[in-house]
Amino acid sequence: MLIVSPDCDASWPEDTLARQLGDPWSVRLAGRESACPALELYEAGELLDVISATTLARPLLRGGRTVPTATGPRAIAWGRLPASGTRPLVSFGPRRRRADPVPAAVFLPAAWCWVAISDGRFGSVTVRSGDQGRRRRLTRGIACC
Repeated sequence: MLIVSPDCDASWPEDTLARQLGDPWSVRLAGRESACPALELYEAGELLDVISATTLARPLLRGGRTVPTATGPRAIAWGRLPASGTRPLVSFGPRRRRADPVPAAVFLPAAWCWVAISDGRFGSVTVRSGDQGRRRRLTRGIACC
């Protein structure tokens, strides 16, 4: 199993997802050689979600969180790729209604899912792919560092 964690001193290949995610989030690819691998998403060492490669359910947006860190607030959202496999457009909405949404950096850690990150104080996340669209309020995560 591949373990990728931004908060440990172990070395990892350049440009891995963990280095791009940063504190307090990390991922772990479980069952890489199995018929149904899964991506585990962690926040400050606590398991948040498991996204398996199964094709039974394809929720475009599975979750979204916001956390305070030593360097400022950060937000994360994650979900499954649509059947087309195209990268979704993800934006985080500020807490004030009058402010404009902020586009997020979207990573594809596996062939079946996406993860989006953005620095800032946000209250919601919106995901769009083709004619699909989902919006969700962000939940508060575990304070880090």
